[in-house]
Amino acid sequence: RRAIAWTARMLFGENYVTVPVRHTIDVPINGNGRPRRVGYAWTLAGGEFRIEAEAVGPGGFATEGSQAEFILEQHWGYSGRPGRRTIEYRVEHPRWTVWPARAARFCGDAAALYGQAFIEALSVPPCSAFLADGSPISLFSGVQIA
Repeated sequence: RRAIAWTARMLFGENYVTVPVRHTIDVPINGNGRPRRVGYAWTLAGGEFRIEAEAVGPGGFATEGSQAEFILEQHWGYSGRPGRRTIEYRVEHPRWTVWPARAARFCGDAAALYGQAFIEALSVPPCSAFLADGSPISLFSGVQIA
């Protein structure tokens, strides 16, 4: 995983770091494969952080034109830093199954982790939330565009 963060920093100018993450994924015993509750927790610079949500309803592909589709079905990434040109790179993955979620929350010092600009957004319940199953992705070389 360190190699992924290094590649993101060096080739794409992304501000990625690697930290050990603990997870809990509660799948019902009835075997339908739908996650009931999902949580991820990590420690960084002495701070404890956690994100969690509970799936509700049936899963399926994101509806065309929905917020979930907009977030999940992005196949182009862009990265830039002051004094550097913008890089555009392609990302491929199969469509992911999505579940509506409730009881979604972030726990931890938002300012310490993400900066002052995220305090307000991460201090209140989200206006929408969903879980997606994810998959391996293919990431292609970036091209300078600006």
